[in-house]
Amino acid sequence: MLDHLPDPTFAIDRDGVVIAWNRAQVALTGHSSEEMIGKGEGLYTLAIYGERRPMLVDAILDEELPVNEYYSNVIRDQDTITAETRIKTVHGNKILWGKASPLYDETGNIIGAIQTVRDITRIKKAEMELVNSKQMLSDIIDFLPDATFAIDKRGVVIAWNHAIEEMTSIKKQEIIGKGDYIYSIPFYGETRPVLIDLLYKDWEEISYQYDYVREQDGHLVAEVFSPRMYDGRGAWLWGITAPLKDADGKINGAIQSIRDITERKKSETDLLRSNEELAAAYEELSGSYEEISASMEEVKAQKAQIEQSEARFRSLIEHVPDGIVIVRNDTISYANPAVCEMLMYDPEGGLTGRLVSSIVDPPSLSRVIFQISSAKTLQGSYIEENFLRADGRAIPVEVSAFTCPGQEEEDVIVVIRNITRKYSINS
Repeated sequence: MLDHLPDPTFAIDRDGVVIAWNRAQVALTGHSSEEMIGKGEGLYTLAIYGERRPMLVDAILDEELPVNEYYSNVIRDQDTITAETRIKTVHGNKILWGKASPLYDETGNIIGAIQTVRDITRIKKAEMELVNSKQMLSDIIDFLPDATFAIDKRGVVIAWNHAIEEMTSIKKQEIIGKGDYIYSIPFYGETRPVLIDLLYKDWEEISYQYDYVREQDGHLVAEVFSPRMYDGRGAWLWGITAPLKDADGKINGAIQSIRDITERKKSETDLLRSNEELAAAYEELSGSYEEISASMEEVKAQKAQIEQSEARFRSLIEHVPDGIVIVRNDTISYANPAVCEMLMYDPEGGLTGRLVSSIVDPPSLSRVIFQISSAKTLQGSYIEENFLRADGRAIPVEVSAFTCPGQEEEDVIVVIRNITRKYSINS
């Protein structure tokens, strides 16, 4: 019967003599049942571990054995023991999960013990890859220059990056794991739904809370004045939010990025005021309708440019508002849609595989390469350089870079922000 079990299984009597050794155990150790049955003196430990050491079956028969020194995650549940350990086999290093229980006779006396082993190497490797992936995503979110946070489907905060710590003076340790709209307090002084929550509600019913809100491709973009920001000085905030979906496409959370646009709003107001004053002066002096019309068209063009720029932002890596590329050995191994759109490349692999030098204006290349190669020591610093679009036109960008931990080859994540608008306003 034991031979039909898929997991390696063996049993010993009270004297430590092997009385069962199934086919799966043969495959694991390379030792046949004929070699093992009837043998004692810890021979089964040599077959499995290559050395004599306590096993779970031994701990069933002798509770004083120090199994915790050889196993991890040891759990005793009534008369059963489960644990994990590492071994070297003919097939390489393995991580095994084991379960041992006593064997009883008809009168209830213990006459031996049986142990089942399961190879969990792939599971453990997958768990580690998941941990590394989560850490990488966490590092990317934390390094984003825009204030960013995320919640799960219960409204509990699961991410709170460094930029939003600086914006709100609330550390991630104070807020991660909490819900009930607590993330709205630093912005509004009370718990209330914010932009990120509108993904779960009829946003049109509560959009009146925002000066500007629109939906595009499943994302919500909004502007609002937050009077509680910066010790009551207040600030104009721009936000974009998008759903986080599982492998089945079901929404299990949301992410929101926030940007302080107070200076931009001030520039817009100043520009509008200047044009109003200019229009009044022209009307008073010469009534030149054409010049007034030209000024107003300039205002409309700048507003259209701002709206077009806002529409490009995405959530997380695919949806964050800034361009992100991952560079390995001076070659682009990943590019998000935002940077493809920024540089006018096909989002379906248009940048992947290209050298960094192919998208950087030659006069800026040495400084950009230095920024990338020195990412470990320059993390958090920004430089302003020129990148090349697909049509050969240079555009000004802000560039920062940081390294990715937990990778066999060192990747560098480069965050690229288009600052054309900054120069347009300054000019």
